[in-house]
Amino acid sequence: MSQITRVGVDIAKSVFHVHAVDRFGERQWKGKYSRTKWLNAITDKVPQGAEVAMEACGSSHYWGRELQKRGYKVKIIHAQFVKPYVKSNKNDAIDAEAICEAMSRPNMRFVCVKSNRQQDIQSMHRIRDKLMVQKSSKANQIRGLVSEYGLVAPVGINKLREAIPLWLEDVENGLSALFRSSRQIHLAIYLCFIFHGSKSSTSLGLSAKPCRQLAIYSCTTRSLAFAVSMRL
Repeated sequence: MSQITRVGVDIAKSVFHVHAVDRFGERQWKGKYSRTKWLNAITDKVPQGAEVAMEACGSSHYWGRELQKRGYKVKIIHAQFVKPYVKSNKNDAIDAEAICEAMSRPNMRFVCVKSNRQQDIQSMHRIRDKLMVQKSSKANQIRGLVSEYGLVAPVGINKLREAIPLWLEDVENGLSALFRSSRQIHLAIYLCFIFHGSKSSTSLGLSAKPCRQLAIYSCTTRSLAFAVSMRL
């Protein structure tokens, strides 16, 4: 067997397919391994310093870091650049072969492997972006719901934040006791205040500090709904 220089890996949740070639492009090894065994198989059969490539998908950066620890050069390729090299009758083994072929192209573009620190920052930004979308969605939902009680807030999230405490304090504005005490309503209101430490949030019993903490540590393992239900 010639020395392996390139390895294409099709990663998944449970089963990993490997396709390895030498410097002439001749296949020297292919295999199918479980999640717990494929790294050991790579270590046993592939010399350190060889190039290992995989598609950019869930867990690719984690596996990239693990391979780098073992002395391999890791290349991550966007799926759209692998697709032209996939042969007919697509399956996981053929995908691994296509990745191995794509990584050999001289003008191929690769994704840098993210460090743990970079992954942490990206995770916080991704979750915060999602919460921002939910905040806007809940603000619009609150506007729609209270309009059925004859209440209208001026345009803008800050105006809505100012109006909510006034609505809740006014016992004669038509809002029912059930509506005021509903946990679902309080969750929607909490989302509206989650990135805003205003006087309005304090009047609702939601101090500025916890709101900021939840925004900063938004990637907690607890769900937002559970955290809010424990707080209310």
